[in-house]
Amino acid sequence: MEVVVTVDENSSYDDIKSVYIKLIDDNKGKGLFAAHQISEGSILFKEVPLVCAQFLWNEFYKYKACEYCMKALETAEANAQRLSANPSLVLPHPECCRVNPQSHVECPQCRVEYCSKECRSRAWQKYHQVLCVSQHPPDPDHPLVMIQDVWRNMHFPPETTSIMLLAKMIAIIKQAKDKDNAIERFANFCRATANEEKELVHKLMGTRFQEQFDTLLSVFTAALQEDTVAHWFTPEGIRSLFALIGTNGQGVGTSSLSVYVSNCDDLHLEEEERQKLDSFIDQIYVDIENESGNFLNCEGSALYSLQSCCNHSCDPNAEVQFLDQNSTMSLVALKNIAEGDVSIELCIVATRAVASMRQARCFPRLKFLIFTTHPNSQRLGYIPWHILKLYFAFIHPSFMHTTAHNALHYLKVCIIQYIIGQCFHSFSLFSELNLLKSSTFL
Repeated sequence: MEVVVTVDENSSYDDIKSVYIKLIDDNKGKGLFAAHQISEGSILFKEVPLVCAQFLWNEFYKYKACEYCMKALETAEANAQRLSANPSLVLPHPECCRVNPQSHVECPQCRVEYCSKECRSRAWQKYHQVLCVSQHPPDPDHPLVMIQDVWRNMHFPPETTSIMLLAKMIAIIKQAKDKDNAIERFANFCRATANEEKELVHKLMGTRFQEQFDTLLSVFTAALQEDTVAHWFTPEGIRSLFALIGTNGQGVGTSSLSVYVSNCDDLHLEEEERQKLDSFIDQIYVDIENESGNFLNCEGSALYSLQSCCNHSCDPNAEVQFLDQNSTMSLVALKNIAEGDVSIELCIVATRAVASMRQARCFPRLKFLIFTTHPNSQRLGYIPWHILKLYFAFIHPSFMHTTAHNALHYLKVCIIQYIIGQCFHSFSLFSELNLLKSSTFL
């Protein structure tokens, strides 16, 4: 059995025996290909991100995650208590929770939390010397605090990225002994054209971003100016960074409760006890949905150098999963993949974190295509059903009376029609829905 290789910033691609990179054409750019026959369900490789950051509103609403690797810090029980607003909730089988609060540590100055001393040390060596605000609570006039405040006031949930992802990229360059090498790692990502960048940023960030762009650029420059990448601190430069994230960024989700439920599913129990446990967990998810909607996970975004070489397909042969309970992604084969036959492709709507299928049965969390301007794009949009229904109702009142299942079917129709008509060009989901108002689905 082949050993699964974990790729990080120090790895050589020559060490990866399962895949290789080659240029497909000028349109698609680079692609990832199987180096040998790969069986369905196999892990092609794991990859640690070059950089990752939790969404700021997600963090603000007390979804506690390791600042470095995004591993969930709440115990499953504490997580369920908070999301269900039931502080007396007690989870059975506590051994199924994998969170160990005794290993958690803080930055001694700003008190940012980490899952372990190792993560704290890695963060400090990589970028946190630049990003530490040196006190707790932080000074509200500190430039890094001001960046986060401006960002939260211009980018509301559901979030698509975080300004701290850009801040970490610059901090990594500032702290790097070899700055040219650090810059090159980010320069290797696929980039959009100038016209595509404008459209990407507009659709990634929305109108409010354009209105407050100058304010963001000003505080961003004041906090993080770096001469070696001075062009990043211009209007065109920062837009290109957001476009880079929109084209290459990967959503990350972690949940101690999902891991707990998955481990409960693996328990060997008598039938009566199994049914009792399943009913108990189902009710927890119903209570959470009623109280918190579908915002269950610690969520953020990340950049992965090797994974970003995967192209898009609506019939994917692989998908990203987060099997290590942190931001380390696993690329898993969805079907048998022949050696060098076709590129390894991901579906924009298929990426998922580790989660129990029970959760999906209780209340679907729709994942749908917002836009794509490049075949390498991995843009993924998340909107809970109770919020998405309001968007549907804006298009046509009868949507308020439909079900999530029917709406998902309708979205698939919209996406299929789009792909047939304008494959790999940008589009607005809601304009597509608007064109289909007269559908018999309504």
